[in-house]
Amino acid sequence: MEFLKKIIFVIAVCLAFTSLSHAKNCRKGIPCGNSCISANKTCRIGSYTPAPVSTETKPTISKQNFNNAKTHLLNIYKANPEQTTFYCGCEFSFNGKSGVVDFGKCGYTPRKNQARASRIEWEHVMPAENFGRHLKCWRNGGRKECKKDSTFNTMEGDLHNLQPSIGEVNGDRSNFR
Repeated sequence: MEFLKKIIFVIAVCLAFTSLSHAKNCRKGIPCGNSCISANKTCRIGSYTPAPVSTETKPTISKQNFNNAKTHLLNIYKANPEQTTFYCGCEFSFNGKSGVVDFGKCGYTPRKNQARASRIEWEHVMPAENFGRHLKCWRNGGRKECKKDSTFNTMEGDLHNLQPSIGEVNGDRSNFR
């Protein structure tokens, strides 16, 4: 019985601590400061309201999409040139917008497509099919049809899911896990 009282006490302390620590920095409608939400945002604890659903059939293209992501990644990797490819660890550089792989420093040997092997492609760590196939647009025409879907565009352009890869290796990986 004593053991059960101790467990209940520990749980009560943990619950009190987590609710107090959260309430300390975030109160509904009050700027959050340096909490988990950036300083210029307003806390919305318990006040989530979903965005209204549009009844229009016109496709909406998200500002966050694969093409914009590639532009951002190009700038990020140009500013941090000592990066390597995701799978093979090959060094690469940029010639304009084109990423060029240096095979001499990593030992990779192109097998079937020299042109694709020599360029950098942006690999989805989680293949686009894995998140796309659950969407209606994917069932109605695959990736091409989903280019008109803002939800898909947002997921496809997630910078955290994109890594530089040798083009040939990206093709080999395909949509495998």
